[in-house]
Amino acid sequence: MNLIFAPYRRYFDFWGRSSRSEYWGFMALILMLWAVTVVLGYSFGGRLKDGVLVGGSAMVDVLNMAYTLFVLGSLIPIFTVTIRRLHDAGHSGFWLLIYLVPLIGALFMLYMMFKTGDIGANAYGPDPRLDYVISS
Repeated sequence: MNLIFAPYRRYFDFWGRSSRSEYWGFMALILMLWAVTVVLGYSFGGRLKDGVLVGGSAMVDVLNMAYTLFVLGSLIPIFTVTIRRLHDAGHSGFWLLIYLVPLIGALFMLYMMFKTGDIGANAYGPDPRLDYVISS
């Protein structure tokens, strides 16, 4: 649970490294909150259209606004944890720009987010897995 919320504690921290569990735990939190928003929206008469909850009552609009504000507040942690995840694999944060290449960029980044990080320290800092083991 501690790793899931770590990106919020390191809100503006573009330095260092993040483990796969920190990255994917945080992404799971965002996806889980989206799913809860959709389920609640359906219960108030909303429906999904292109991944966005539409229609229904004013409660659907409130749910959309709440989730939108959550995502906007999470954009910087999403970028920082992704950059730190790239650092864990020994790559610069500028590799994030590969998202601009359609399809290939997204597939490459998906691979990078699943890839095991460098064992031991690298140019971006100590191994986050060892840091977690020591602090537990």
